[in-house]
Amino acid sequence: MKRQARLTQFAVAMALFAGLSGCASLGWFTPEPEETLACYWMTPDGASWEAMPELATKAACFQMDSCNGGEGVSRGGCYKWAAGSDAPGKSW
Repeated sequence: MKRQARLTQFAVAMALFAGLSGCASLGWFTPEPEETLACYWMTPDGASWEAMPELATKAACFQMDSCNGGEGVSRGGCYKWAAGSDAPGKSW
């Protein structure tokens, strides 16, 4: 009887494992990818935001921004730290 109980427990454990593996392959337990953020500068005509790869950190972008509460080192340029040129800027 003990052997039959152990075989039943093993079969249940394997079924659970198979079910969880199937869920993982569906992406249910896959973590969300992190956002990739970068610095963007507003062109003088105000028509678009251009990537500023030379300002590789949020702190460097914040220093340059003169429009949204940054330190204003650019003396008038608008900069944002965002997930893309069309994405809203993150708060400093």
